[in-house]
Amino acid sequence: MTSYAQITANLHQSRTLATLRDTTLPKLLSGELSVAGETVERTKNPSNHTKLAKQ
Repeated sequence: MTSYAQITANLHQSRTLATLRDTTLPKLLSGELSVAGETVERTKNPSNHTKLAKQ
């Protein structure tokens, strides 16, 4: 594969992954979507920052 073809393929993959991230992350954080095998609970710490804690 030529360098130009590899760069093009990498750009395409990067865009695809960014789109997947941008669509799934909000759903994961809201609880609309979950990851099999993992349970995540949203909790607040004393400084009012939201953190994720595994159960």
